[in-house]
Amino acid sequence: TERMELKMRYQIYVIAAAVTAAAITFLIMAPFSHENPMPDVNLRKEMLADTTRFLQMNQLKSLEFEGMCLSDIFLRSDSGNVSLYSIVKHPTLVFRYFDINCTDCIQKEATLIKQHTIGVEDRVIFIASFLNYRSMRAYNLANEITQKAFQLNLDQQLGSEIDKNRLPYYFILYPNGKISHFFMSAQESSQYIELYLKGIKHLLME
Repeated sequence: TERMELKMRYQIYVIAAAVTAAAITFLIMAPFSHENPMPDVNLRKEMLADTTRFLQMNQLKSLEFEGMCLSDIFLRSDSGNVSLYSIVKHPTLVFRYFDINCTDCIQKEATLIKQHTIGVEDRVIFIASFLNYRSMRAYNLANEITQKAFQLNLDQQLGSEIDKNRLPYYFILYPNGKISHFFMSAQESSQYIELYLKGIKHLLME
């Protein structure tokens, strides 16, 4: 009957909504699990919301880069050239961005980072690719980016394949050069960036 069909459709909708919500929750919190298991959810990509695909991509990239070790390269700072390893004494959140990225997006990102890392500011650094240190410093001053920032030349890479995409991203860097908790940035998904930063702050305060 029509009533039974409506009831069945409603039940299917409720189940689909519950599975999607569970997938989104898992994908947000998974980077903060040491084992990083993947969800056992078999959903066709076209059925997933854009935000879910975005989070799924982040989870896959996080697994790909987990435990990778960056080379000890030189960066430019106020005090001249410094080695990457020398500036990381504790697990540190790194925000990586490039001169071609959306200026408003980077500014908003810096604001979110400032808001959600109060108390662990000394464990947050920015690494930016610009023509020279003066260009990066002028960019940061113009956009009220006050976090500790280091410059990398345009022809250099930080050491991960993702650098070739020249898109902003986050990760945790350890004193031995290893990285974890990779997370790609997307301004339209700022609510997930905030969840990521809240989790990272908790991790850095341990």
